[in-house]
Amino acid sequence: MKDKNEITVCGKGYIGYGPYSPSKDFDAYKKWREMLRRCYAGEYLNHFPSYTMCMVCDEWLSFQNFAKWYYEHIYPSPDTKSLALDKDIRVKGNKIYGPNTCLLVPQRINCLLVNRKRARGKFVLGVVNYRHGKYEVCCTVDGHTYNLGVFNTQEEGFMAFKFFKENVIRERADSYIGLVPKDILDCVRAYEIEITD
Repeated sequence: MKDKNEITVCGKGYIGYGPYSPSKDFDAYKKWREMLRRCYAGEYLNHFPSYTMCMVCDEWLSFQNFAKWYYEHIYPSPDTKSLALDKDIRVKGNKIYGPNTCLLVPQRINCLLVNRKRARGKFVLGVVNYRHGKYEVCCTVDGHTYNLGVFNTQEEGFMAFKFFKENVIRERADSYIGLVPKDILDCVRAYEIEITD
């Protein structure tokens, strides 16, 4: 009989002994496996370097512990099939996946918080171009790009971006009132965009 405490996922994770199984609890297992891949799979880190230095707390290296948390925190929602496991809405800049830092949030909210640092180049968040001594600022939401104007400095441009993006995030959170637990929406509404993001 196979030892369920044997490490089998990304050199860190193990199924453990308990009521949860990868086949019966596939949604929980998929979230757990993807979390481990983000932190420990070399090929994933090569494509998404923002996950460098991320780790999973010792408790969640066991699928049994993660699955228990998952079922205690999942909620009925139109987006339940696309709930994202987020580690840094509650604790900004957090690098550790664990029960005290993570939230399950609709993917439509989570995607608003991606800063695409690798793709944006040398400019601060929101600034997309420099022409004729001015900084052009845009914000893309759900595949639509909004031109926010042209500014004298990157800092001015960033402030316009911050104002716009934080309003979008709050409006998106408000659209989930009654569908997502209030404590999660409160964390999303409190999220702040910073120039260092």
